[in-house]
Parts: sequence; structure tokens; C-alpha cells
Amino acid sequence: LPRLPQLMGVLVMAVLCGVYTLFFAVQAAEFAAALGAPLPLTAPDAAAFAVNGFWELLKILLLNFAVLAGIQFFGRAPLPKALAAVFCGFGVAFAALAAGKLAVYVTLCALTPRRFTAAWCLFVLAVCAVLALVRVFRPIPAAKLAIFAAAVSFTLLCCVNVKQRVIDVNLARYEAGIDEELDWGVLWECGYQENAAR
Repeated sequence: LPRLPQLMGVLVMAVLCGVYTLFFAVQAAEFAAALGAPLPLTAPDAAAFAVNGFWELLKILLLNFAVLAGIQFFGRAPLPKALAAVFCGFGVAFAALAAGKLAVYVTLCALTPRRFTAAWCLFVLAVCAVLALVRVFRPIPAAKLAIFAAAVSFTLLCCVNVKQRVIDVNLARYEAGIDEELDWGVLWECGYQENAAR
């Protein structure tokens, strides 16, 4: 197979790190706006904010892993550790940003089964990003550990009564006065009946 010179890998990572810096600055500004500067987000805006953040994270991590795999398999020489660490660090930072967006969304709009599942997906992606960063410094079986973490966390997720948890959180928010009214669509989806609330 043809081997890529180290300079090419360095250039690809450096350019992506530059783009990520600009992108992260824009995302951080959007996150600050979501927290109320100058105006807090409405529920539909919060939904778009969190959903876009999730898909952006997925695309960024897929691109990162593809670049890392390409350089690993086709590169003539390993990359400088500092550059690889910065590159993988952006993946961790974007995972944290996407988790923050989801947290804003859940805070504004309560919890649903889909948001619960999205939180698990974000956790798995964050674990993959952290393992990629650790792999820069130590030769660990990152892919196997990521699969193991995904399998164990999914097993634990299946052991949790997600629907009951969603009902409890939504009722607690209503009783605390955070939500003015209950989202009966979500409660009924989780098996809660209106007469039980009465």
C-alpha cells in the first residue's frame, strides 16, 4: 500500500484543529446564548440546539476517527504526540459541549425516554473520545474498551425503568413549580394514566 508522508498527516490534523477552534468558539457563543445572554432559548429553539449538537458531535467524531485510522494504517511515521493530543482533545471538548446542550434542553423541557437514550449515546461517544485521547499516550486497546463500555452501559440502561424515571422527574418538576403544566403525551407514552394523577 502507498504510504503517506508524516507532513501530510500533520497538515490534515493542523487544519482540522484550526477549523475546530473556530467551530468551538461559535458553539461556545451559542451555548452562552442558550444560558440567557442576551435572551434564553424557547423550547423549540432548545430542541434544535440539542439535536444539532448531537449530530454535529457524531459527524466530528466520525471524521476524527477516520483521520486517525487513515494516518495509523497509511502513515509512514507516527504523528507528534502534542498535535494528536490536541486533535483528540477537541473530540472530548465537543462531547462535553453536546452534553451541555442536552442538559440545557432537559432543564428547559423536562425528560423523555428519547432524551434519556440520547444521554446514553452521548456517554458512549464521550467514552470513545476519551479513549482516543488516552491512546495517544498509552498503547491501550481503545476499540475493545469502547465496545466493552458500550455493552456494559447498554446493559445497565436496560436494567433501569426508564419510563418510571421519566414519570418521576416530570411529576417532581411539576410539583416544584418548574413546569406550569404536565406533558400528558410524554406521561401517557410512559404508561401513566390521567386518573392516577388525580
